[in-house]
Amino acid sequence: MKLAKFGGSSVASAERIKHIFENIILKDKKLKYIVLSTFGKKDSNDIKITDQLEKIAAISYYQNVYPKENIDKIKNKYYTETKALGLNTKFLDSIFEEFEEIVNRKFDNFDRYYAALVSQGERMFVSIPVEYLKSKGINAIAVYPEKCGLITDSNYRNAGLLPGSLENVKKYVDSHPADIYIFPGFYAVDKNGDFTTFRRGGSDYTGAIISAALDVELYENWTDVNGILRVDPTLFKDENITVETIKIISYREVRELAYGGAKVLHSGTLKPLREKKIPLQIRNTFDINNEGTLVVAKKEKTYEVVKGIACRENIYFLNITKEDMDNEIGAAYNIEKILSDHKISFSQITSSIDSLSYAIPEPEFSNDEERKKFKDNLEEAINLIKTSPEIVPEEINLLYPFSLVYIVGEGMYNTIGLLAKFTKILSSNKINIYTTYQVPEQVNVIFGVKQSDGKKAVKELYRALFINKINTEYSLEKENIIVSLISIAKNYCATSLNEIAAEVNVQINGKTVIIEFSNIFSEAEKRYMENLQELEKFVKMKDGIVAQTKQIFKEKLENAFNNKIRKIYFETNYEQNERIFFITFEKELKYPI
Repeated sequence: MKLAKFGGSSVASAERIKHIFENIILKDKKLKYIVLSTFGKKDSNDIKITDQLEKIAAISYYQNVYPKENIDKIKNKYYTETKALGLNTKFLDSIFEEFEEIVNRKFDNFDRYYAALVSQGERMFVSIPVEYLKSKGINAIAVYPEKCGLITDSNYRNAGLLPGSLENVKKYVDSHPADIYIFPGFYAVDKNGDFTTFRRGGSDYTGAIISAALDVELYENWTDVNGILRVDPTLFKDENITVETIKIISYREVRELAYGGAKVLHSGTLKPLREKKIPLQIRNTFDINNEGTLVVAKKEKTYEVVKGIACRENIYFLNITKEDMDNEIGAAYNIEKILSDHKISFSQITSSIDSLSYAIPEPEFSNDEERKKFKDNLEEAINLIKTSPEIVPEEINLLYPFSLVYIVGEGMYNTIGLLAKFTKILSSNKINIYTTYQVPEQVNVIFGVKQSDGKKAVKELYRALFINKINTEYSLEKENIIVSLISIAKNYCATSLNEIAAEVNVQINGKTVIIEFSNIFSEAEKRYMENLQELEKFVKMKDGIVAQTKQIFKEKLENAFNNKIRKIYFETNYEQNERIFFITFEKELKYPI
């Protein structure tokens, strides 16, 4: 079985609700589990339910005013679209009576009130498609978190799932037979029965949780774009340039892009999928023949150096200077404790002999009060750092606004010259780099630039790397080919030869490819070869296995590059623990494959 999640734009009107059921869900016998967001905007004149609910929460709680205008807008949307589906709207009356009761209820803190109110968008919405399916004679039920035991902690606006929740959901579904199960996205409840919400966009996460609970074979996430795009397409809206869709990408790469500001998925979405090894397919509700993007667990299937580029805006750089700071044990701890105590999170850190610099992302705010609280906390934290007897800084600077530009791709690992290529692209476009970050796994490169240069940096990097491919100075074609060859070669070693620790190096010269495998023998095999009487037997046996499986390797390469191989042979140096394949293709290798 499969699970499908549909976002707000996919269910923004009665017409779109009919479309997803008649053209997608009911035509796929494997689609039994559905997660839904609430109404999005069907056009520029429409309202977005979640935005209205956030306004209601802020007006009612902070101003102590009944937000009649916003409530009426929501009611009108629900009743109008329900009627357009040909349904009797009577069932909505009791739903909105409960909603009004929640609006008027007194709460001890804003976050608790916010979660109780904003969760009602999805909670009220799912009753509409259930009634629609019932009108067509389909046995559909709504599975509410408070009924099925989807329990979180009491972090009301960024809730974390508690152990046992997945088992609760499975038991509930197994004990309530139905043709189609519809789950409201975005919210859950805590042990006290209070509503909690995941981060904005949390319906993606709900889909992942339910997919893991029910152990589905595929999680389909339907939205209004053709999968995950390499960059934000709005950057090129005035240039008639269509941004490429990523056909296949790993869990890790998606998380890095999301962390870097790409509007991809809720940041927690992939964790439950990764644990169950459930693939995710992101598809377009309005282009159902497009396969979109497939998100997989392993990078071996993602034969590219760079997958995407993103920009995270509204970054503060907090620079703290003190002579010989590198010799002080606990200097960073003392600074970071003050930041932590004031709920200030940092995403990156750099250091020198006399300084520490923190990149602090401004969080998303739902109202001006939250923005003010963050800025007050940051100012107070800086004042405490200035006056701390443990830190005693000589100078503190807070710089704002900056952007962090993320270049993401697992294929960057051990690919020489990429940083030089990226920085040359930026310098040629007169973009100054203030700081650079990269994790040792080399899955990303992050540049800190002025916010006024952030989007320009993403745009020009994409233009150089993916549009102007004939410019060999910036093109990634050769790097992509090398990454592809290395991935295929490592997979062949592991699956056909059981040489799981082998390292691979590639040389390309026109139609000729030389693939060097080193560290191919295990410790046990090395000890076995020390016996000269057994060495001859081992060589014969090992060369025989390689000869027998060489055809498998040949076919994998031909299929990957759509290019016939005219000649392939190998030599193994048992003393040097290495093997070399010499391969001649009919044509020069080209990318994309």
